[in-house]
Amino acid sequence: MLGYPSPDTLPGFLSEALPPATAGEILMEDPIGRPLLTPAFLSSKNLIRLAADLVWLSQKTNSALSDMRTVIEWGGGYGCMAKIARRMSPGRLTYIIIDVPLISSLQWLYLSTIFGESAVNLFHDGTESIQEGKFNLIPVCFVEKYSLKADLFISTFALSESSAYAHDFVDKMNFFGAKHIWLEYHGMVSVFRERYPIIESMALKHGLKIESPRRFQFYAYR
Repeated sequence: MLGYPSPDTLPGFLSEALPPATAGEILMEDPIGRPLLTPAFLSSKNLIRLAADLVWLSQKTNSALSDMRTVIEWGGGYGCMAKIARRMSPGRLTYIIIDVPLISSLQWLYLSTIFGESAVNLFHDGTESIQEGKFNLIPVCFVEKYSLKADLFISTFALSESSAYAHDFVDKMNFFGAKHIWLEYHGMVSVFRERYPIIESMALKHGLKIESPRRFQFYAYR
């Protein structure tokens, strides 16, 4: 199976992996936040890295975002991963991000600026419903009120930065019943050192394969 590409080969890796007709659209960066652009695809380093993660993990698990109906992302940053996923699977993907309330608000601002307010469903008080085909932003304080199910569970570092209660909750929910799980997590570094064995134990318990293409950085997937 393909090893994870080195940073300087990511643009070439994506050029080969993505359909030529849509690669530029998928990888083109948006002006909101004034990100620093790279010559490749008029993109940013962060967008290229996250897109490479999605493509590489898709290859590793012999799956495709276009075959998914519902994705749950645990900790979505400002919304870049969600944006890329929607571009890779336009029109039908229901994308749920679980995060702390302040970051959920940031995600709403970012995603609604790019896709329009009608494409984003921000949960305010835990009485809202999941809207299919949209970005659904759920502050973590409401997540236990819902019976969420997903085809794919994604978390890039956020799960290894979460509390022990969050680890137990995600474990108890069996990653929300997801057939495919794509995790990226910290190794034995800095303040997250004690979380590494917890996440690795969860990954092994749920039958995930683990790779470490870069020092102190791990991927687990199925």
